[in-house]
Amino acid sequence: MADILRRLLNRLSNYIIEYKVLSGDELMGKISEEIGILDEQEQRELQDLLESDAKHKIFHGIIGEETGLSVFCPDLHVKINYLGEIFFCPPTHKYMQAELHKGFLRIAEQRGQSLLGEVEEVLSHFLRQLEYRISPQEGQLAGSYKELIAHKDQYRLRLYLFFSIVTAQEFLDNIPKKDEEQVIIVPSERTPAPFIKFLRESEDKARDKGLSVWVVDIENRAINPFLGVPVDREIWAHFTDPEASLRAIQMWRSSGPFSPSDGDF
Repeated sequence: MADILRRLLNRLSNYIIEYKVLSGDELMGKISEEIGILDEQEQRELQDLLESDAKHKIFHGIIGEETGLSVFCPDLHVKINYLGEIFFCPPTHKYMQAELHKGFLRIAEQRGQSLLGEVEEVLSHFLRQLEYRISPQEGQLAGSYKELIAHKDQYRLRLYLFFSIVTAQEFLDNIPKKDEEQVIIVPSERTPAPFIKFLRESEDKARDKGLSVWVVDIENRAINPFLGVPVDREIWAHFTDPEASLRAIQMWRSSGPFSPSDGDF
């Protein structure tokens, strides 16, 4: 039975060596994946060995909240906050900003696979209430975003739906400047940090391309502006609370120095 655990932990160690820093969701997902590879007999033996839920026992052992799991257990007990997401790192590894950023993009894409459909549903309902007709388009970055066209009378919107504002920022250079209204659509984040990062690093570039940004709160089925003002003023009138959004954005612009990583804790 111990050999099953050792082999599983070795595979997890190889994954950790490759990526260096992992979010809690990514680590838990990888543990679930490795347990799923085992046959039913091996899974039962693993449960008997650990005398509890194997997935959570292994997770807490790796991040240092439980001791004595195994001498082969990888160590990710260092916690780092990056853009409001908690990442776990090896204590011997001097983490780099690029690794944290890649980790954030990985987890944003994993979550976004399910989120994007919900974002589209809320957005479509919002626009159809305003009598817009919506049609899908073939985007240039298949899999990275979804592109839609919405039109009503003289108004036409080209909409780019992204997993995250951080993902949108990554692909900003790939969105061409067009002689039409273009809007990036993103879901809300766990904290304002990703939006502050966008403002500090990419607001001017987005404005130069004539891009607006709207934020979709899936849970509350709310849509608010983050950047830009729609040509169709009826859209503005139907945002959930645009004035509150503008006040928050102004505060983020005028606040002090911003670091996406708040360090260890």
